Amino acid sequence: MPVLEGCVDRAVARVLSLDGPPRLPRRLEVLVRYDDGTQVLERGPLEAPSLDPAVLRSAAGDLLERTAYEWDGRGVTMVGVTLPLPAPA
Repeated sequence: MPVLEGCVDRAVARVLSLDGPPRLPRRLEVLVRYDDGTQVLERGPLEAPSLDPAVLRSAAGDLLERTAYEWDGRGVTMVGVTLPLPAPA
C-alpha cells in the first residue's frame, strides 16, 4: 500500500533528523481511522530494533492487515505509523 509506505518513510526521516545518534525503535504502531470516526490501533514488536525501511514496511503491512481494513466495509480516511523510540542514552 503506497500510503503506508509513505508513512513509514516519513517516520524514518523524522527519526534520522533528531539530534544525536539514531535511536532504533523496538516496536511500531499502525493507526487506521474510518470515515465514521472510529479508530483502530495495532501495535507490535519488531524482530530486532531497526530503521531499515524494508523491515518497517513489512512489519507495518502485517499490522495493517490486523486492522481488517479491507474487509471492514467502511471507508478509510487516515492511516498513520508511529515508531516509539527508546529514551536517549
